[in-house]
Amino acid sequence: MAHYEDESFDYNGMDYSEYYKYSSGDFDDGSCDNSSVRDFGQVFLPAMYSLIFVVGIIGNGLVVCVFAKNCKECSMADMCLFNLALSDILFVLTLPFWAHYAAVSDWTFGDFMCRVVTVMFTLGFYGSVFSIMIITMHHYVSIVCTRVKKIPLRSFRAAVILMGFVWLPSFCASLPTIVLAHVENKTGRCAPGFLDSTVWKQFMYLEQNILALILPLALMIFSYSQVIPVVLRTRLSKKQRAIKIILLVVTVYFIFWAPYNIVIFLHYLQTLGYFTACDEMTNINLAMQWTETIAFIHCCLNPLIYTSVSQKFSRQVLRIMKKWFPICFSHGKCPQLSREPSERRSSVHSNSTAVSSSMLL
Repeated sequence: MAHYEDESFDYNGMDYSEYYKYSSGDFDDGSCDNSSVRDFGQVFLPAMYSLIFVVGIIGNGLVVCVFAKNCKECSMADMCLFNLALSDILFVLTLPFWAHYAAVSDWTFGDFMCRVVTVMFTLGFYGSVFSIMIITMHHYVSIVCTRVKKIPLRSFRAAVILMGFVWLPSFCASLPTIVLAHVENKTGRCAPGFLDSTVWKQFMYLEQNILALILPLALMIFSYSQVIPVVLRTRLSKKQRAIKIILLVVTVYFIFWAPYNIVIFLHYLQTLGYFTACDEMTNINLAMQWTETIAFIHCCLNPLIYTSVSQKFSRQVLRIMKKWFPICFSHGKCPQLSREPSERRSSVHSNSTAVSSSMLL
């Protein structure tokens, strides 16, 4: 079994051996011991990854089931959200492997599974990012660019184009990691072969910051700065609700992902010779574990957002739950759940279809 100091967690091509590799022998005075980071990660990461896996699979699985039962009614916005749910499922399916990896300090699933899990993780990660960007562009085109000739929302052509815009860039962004991921026999770690190169590390850090933070942030600021004034000028009775939904989706995304990407940038600065003191290294590595886990939680939140803001989605989820767990809904055991969302929130009926044709948003 490999020592934890040599351990590497390969997320999006990142070399996470920096979490643990600084031992007292790395410093002349023997003052830097990173074992506290190692010990914390061996308990914290497996527990959190397992929890995120369970919640993420259930929530996003319900989203996929809703779309599967209503595929003939799906709009372009629904296709975007369906791709987002698929990306999140692909992402969380890898977390049990990473949880085991963190706990035992060794990749025990073989070289083939190292490549498969890496492919699933990177595609799921970038698939979520590009799905959110496509949703943002869809809102902008639907609300602001009203004179633009639209592709029929429910056409096969629209679905193919959308899938291409989500998965082709995701594949390209993931390609270096996908091609070079392997298990190193000496250390027992699952990592891309190029991670011994400082130049490649710097490239991967910058790639993630640009694609997962800077580009989506710039797109959302531009798009929603145009969308919100248009919605405010309309006479929709529920225009404030539409704006709250938009701001909620954007705010949640950046609350959960921005801290992680900032820490990634600090790792990039480390490769340039900054933050080389022992305390600084330890703090950045601990921050990476916390912010990484917070970022991963985001894939569990989208179904909760849909349920809280959409009557139609809540109704569909309730019907599926009644079918799967009939005993809970019989004999009035769950009276609050048994009532249709239209009954519980009759005052929330809105004209949101004028803002978005999605069954969820």
